[in-house]
Amino acid sequence: MLVGKLGAAEHDRYLSFILPRRSSEFSFKETIAKLAVLFDVQESLISKRYKCLQLTRKPEEDLLTYACRVNKSCVEFELSKLDEEQLKCLLFVCGLREERDVEVRTRLLAKIEDREQITLQQLHWVQYCGYKSHKCQDCGRIGHRKGHCNTANQKGKFRHSPSVETRIVTVNACAVAVN
Repeated sequence: MLVGKLGAAEHDRYLSFILPRRSSEFSFKETIAKLAVLFDVQESLISKRYKCLQLTRKPEEDLLTYACRVNKSCVEFELSKLDEEQLKCLLFVCGLREERDVEVRTRLLAKIEDREQITLQQLHWVQYCGYKSHKCQDCGRIGHRKGHCNTANQKGKFRHSPSVETRIVTVNACAVAVN
């Protein structure tokens, strides 16, 4: 009965998918599972999150409908599973709204998709880095700036002193004249 509700093209696709078996050989639960595999659109979590952060009210949309879309999108966002670095990366990409950023935005989203545990620093796209031809003052190598040099720190040449907490106390003194 459920398979009978499919359109002609979908029905043919389903029958081709289950060959050499027949649809009558499956239970209702098995049929649902097969239909889900065949027709369910699997959208990635990063895609759902990105779309959630792009939500705006449509001109013809009433407030209740918009609120329902926001609610659904926020549930699909899975906020409780989002860590701080993932949020930073997502916000970084969401801020790339200009037409000139389309290619960068697409590549960064793909990079986030490939590496779930990526940091904003790792996301930085080397192709557009202003320091890729910069010479480091610490080690003399090209490609990074002073202070971000792994080579110099590994050799022990440039040891940084431990940070010292400094407090500045200002005391206002006033003289009181006694008559």
